[in-house]
Amino acid sequence: MTEQTIDHATLVSLVDAGTVRAAHVIGRAGGWGVIVPCGKTARPLAAQQGGMRLFARLDTVVTYLRSIGLNHFDVDSIHYDPGPARRSRPDRADALKHAHKAAAYDKWFRAQVQASLDDPRPSIPHEEAAERWSKKRTQLSPDFTDQAESGAHVKWSYTRTTSSFTALNAMSSSLFACCTLRGGGL
Repeated sequence: MTEQTIDHATLVSLVDAGTVRAAHVIGRAGGWGVIVPCGKTARPLAAQQGGMRLFARLDTVVTYLRSIGLNHFDVDSIHYDPGPARRSRPDRADALKHAHKAAAYDKWFRAQVQASLDDPRPSIPHEEAAERWSKKRTQLSPDFTDQAESGAHVKWSYTRTTSSFTALNAMSSSLFACCTLRGGGL
């Protein structure tokens, strides 16, 4: 049987109503818990994921209790063990790194788009940009141009080196993005 807990909002309501005037702070393995007397029973303060909320430091408990209006409490440190209060979550570190990288890329991308929108040069019509790109493709790879003009599906298998293909592919992506964002630039 699991013990019933009391959540933060309910505790604040009970303190505001004057029903709860004190609390018990008890030491546990990994931190400090708060037990709230409710009538003839006592209930632990609930964590967001269920179970008893544990505070890593005693001064954090004091600050919390004072912030909700409980200035009287007693401390029982018999079962206190300062071991780790929380489980390690290495997956969260990876997720945060990924989120920061995504945010940085998003910031960079938005700046590039804004720079393109703010570019004072006149826009170039699609037909003219396509013609310029066609000429550029011809200069880069005659084999590629012949296949593209014939309407054949271009498979990226060249007799040239992979690095040439990679450079051509990267250049075409960059030029396409430049034409799309600024309306030109070839």
